[in-house]
Amino acid sequence: MLLLGLIYFFTIRLIKRVYEARKQIEKLATTDGLTEIFNRRHLISRFEEEFERTKRLKKELGCIILDIDRFKSINDNYGHCVGDEVLKEVANRTKNSIRPYDIFGRYGGRRIHDCTAGDRF
Repeated sequence: MLLLGLIYFFTIRLIKRVYEARKQIEKLATTDGLTEIFNRRHLISRFEEEFERTKRLKKELGCIILDIDRFKSINDNYGHCVGDEVLKEVANRTKNSIRPYDIFGRYGGRRIHDCTAGDRF
């Protein structure tokens, strides 16, 4: 009985760890590392799904693309670390301004800069 109890206990722990690892891998695969919003790959996948759904249901689909005007000058004048902070703030404000069922992500950008505390501002 004790052996069965131990096997059960460790099996449950293993299942929980596998579940948590799977969730973490899924988050890494679908999320932009800098802004923590959906990444390009996930956006394209979801757009294709929604586009097919709108064709099937004969509904309309809206897509909005935001661009930060003269963003390159922020990076050039203040450095990439400040530019990263601007991107995070824009992402956070936008994420908090949309409906819960809207899909929001970062289409551009690939690099994450190593910013130490002294490099930020």
